[in-house]
Amino acid sequence: MNYDILATIIFIIFATVMAFQSIKLGLGTFHDPGPGFLPIFSTLIIGILALIHLVCQVRRGTTNKKLEFKLGPHWQKAFYLMVLSFIYVLILWDRLGYIIGTTLWLVVIFRIGGIHSWKKNLIATITTVMISYLLLEKVANCFLPKGIFGF
Repeated sequence: MNYDILATIIFIIFATVMAFQSIKLGLGTFHDPGPGFLPIFSTLIIGILALIHLVCQVRRGTTNKKLEFKLGPHWQKAFYLMVLSFIYVLILWDRLGYIIGTTLWLVVIFRIGGIHSWKKNLIATITTVMISYLLLEKVANCFLPKGIFGF
């Protein structure tokens, strides 16, 4: 069995279920987003990427080497990223606010993910935080947490 295709199908099923759940929550409008507004777009992106990956895997055929199910050499990085993401959502998001919490989270995520140059890391982090803040807070009028400093 090709585990890559199986994992891709699981992601497609997950995206489909989450998209229907997001629609049930209510999407709202672009200027007055409902609780399902952000989840629908993130699950659509996951679903589209999974479909593209599935098409690429099917087009390659069965000549690919089938993967054994085992933890690869990078499983610790993935585990640390997951734990860090849970800490970010549970602690940093509300207490420090969106800008500071997301900046700290992304610096560590990018560092673990492979951006080892501090200059590149900070540029990518600040760019990501500022663009996402402008899109979510100013354009889409989402209410992001202000945190203890009030911004």
